[in-house]
Amino acid sequence: MIGLRVRGRLELMLAAKGIGTSWNEFPAGPDLLEAMGAGALDFGMTGNTPPIFATANGLPIRYVGYEPAAPMLVALLVGARSSVTDLASLKGGRVAVTRGSNAHYLLLSLLRRHQLNPGQIDIAYLQPADAGAALANGSIDAWAIWDPLMSSAIAAGHARVLADARGASDNHYFYIARTDFAAEKSLVALILNELRLTGQWINDHPHEAAIVLEANSGLAASVWKVALSHARFGAKAIDAAPIVEQQRIADTFLAAGLLKRPVAVSGAMAPIG
Repeated sequence: MIGLRVRGRLELMLAAKGIGTSWNEFPAGPDLLEAMGAGALDFGMTGNTPPIFATANGLPIRYVGYEPAAPMLVALLVGARSSVTDLASLKGGRVAVTRGSNAHYLLLSLLRRHQLNPGQIDIAYLQPADAGAALANGSIDAWAIWDPLMSSAIAAGHARVLADARGASDNHYFYIARTDFAAEKSLVALILNELRLTGQWINDHPHEAAIVLEANSGLAASVWKVALSHARFGAKAIDAAPIVEQQRIADTFLAAGLLKRPVAVSGAMAPIG
């Protein structure tokens, strides 16, 4: 979304329709969707898990688009000098994650794949800034986190990857709109097309994109270049392709006792076609 804002094309297109634009940044998807539920936001991008919790909580949101699978954009990190070599070594350890984030699902999925249960580790629900500092000072044993914060921690010498989401999660990123905004299909289609074009530009010009992102994020271009290498970008209107895993994620959190009630993900889709 930073790339879309910096290119400036969307604002001009919306202004021609008499629509003003404002941009807001959030530390994580749950915060973004809370703002959307409060009416402070119409459209945003988030990882796979936050919209499931938002739907379970009755927030007026709809899936309108998504990015290609990007399992290397989220990982479980350990300290750079940690003796931990596999998931089993984390038994009894303290692992930080942002509650209700895509990294939270990755953590649960990795534990399940290695026949562990969440009760065998001490899960600390921390926001990214606090978790990053905790890993750097050794007060936690592992941190489940997404890019570019993942690549930033590694570049700083604080962390290394224990496991990413390959084989554990497709890790789609979704474009979410307030229910009333999602009904404006031509407007949503315009935004998604600009996101698609921006994604293609990033794919074709990763070095230039990293420099642009550095100037607008505070993270070094070298960090962004690594993060961008972990995925291919190209927004699509929502369809059935990513919904099977979304339902699996919802069912996983329900079974773990972390959702209030079952969620039928397909009911929150808002196709534009």
